[in-house]
Amino acid sequence: MSIRKRVPAVAGGLGAVVLLGLAANFAIGGQHYNTPSHHSQKSAKAHNVIMLLGDGMGVSEVTAARYYQYGADGRMNMDKLPFTGYQTTWSVKLGPPPNTLPDYVPDSAATGTAWSTGRKTVDERISQGPSVDLLTPGPNDGFTTALELAQRAGMQTGDVSTAEITDATPAVLASHMSNRACQGPADARSLCKQETKSAGGLGSIAEQEVDHGVDVILGGGKARFDQTLDDGSGTVTDYAQAQKGYRLVTDAAGLAGVPDLRIDEPNRLMPRGATDRRCCWPGPGSCDPLPRRSAARARRRGGRCRSPGAGCRAPGRSAVRRHPAPSGRPRAG
Repeated sequence: MSIRKRVPAVAGGLGAVVLLGLAANFAIGGQHYNTPSHHSQKSAKAHNVIMLLGDGMGVSEVTAARYYQYGADGRMNMDKLPFTGYQTTWSVKLGPPPNTLPDYVPDSAATGTAWSTGRKTVDERISQGPSVDLLTPGPNDGFTTALELAQRAGMQTGDVSTAEITDATPAVLASHMSNRACQGPADARSLCKQETKSAGGLGSIAEQEVDHGVDVILGGGKARFDQTLDDGSGTVTDYAQAQKGYRLVTDAAGLAGVPDLRIDEPNRLMPRGATDRRCCWPGPGSCDPLPRRSAARARRRGGRCRSPGAGCRAPGRSAVRRHPAPSGRPRAG
């Protein structure tokens, strides 16, 4: 059994940008902390990245929690991390880009899009660009998310939330939608008609999260996945299990029955498909050129992509073949 180094990352919506340089010394409230040197940081290679996001954790909220729990001279563990990154929380107002005005009171869809894609957008929008009004979808191109980049690099990914998994904050990682309220197919048919699958769009947030092939999806909001698909063939849950190979877990006992998420483990919370999903997602950025280092990593894993939106395969690894699709459905393999 091997234990790999994990690097935790904490993100909060804050109003300034602060970067602590390598080997920086800093004193807070009489306590002196030394960040690791450049040498020690560089020599410790991270194998996994876990991002912990506390929704609404601005400077004021974090400071209030610190004072309440530990007093003026106290410190929380997050204060001891070697690096701290802040992002500004303003969004942009609706209107013809690029001359959009700043909106200083944003929502978690716009701020989530900012930390997930590095781009500003309008309120209510999920990893999608601005437009003239909320009913008109903005551009998806250029709003590739951190999760999508990780998948393109051949990494396994997960999206876990204590809220509905289709809510704005977790949704920004694995969906692109003009309105955060379009969480299930029925919601999208009512509020985001141009983006439904029947209209040639990517579908609702729930459908996109499934189509992304995220290895682990844990959170609330099952009712969104129990909404009926546009073609009436079943629910998103049915589609996820029958067409995408997901296993549904609804309680602690079921979760305990999934001992491992390794590729060759048949009892897992992930699609029964190829692990190189760089091009299995039909949305933005799926087949953009990979950075040289990421492309080399994908080649070492044996993955290759045939065409945008197509299934991907990892040659020479029989454990990662897609199971045959039911008759009447196109087969990806």
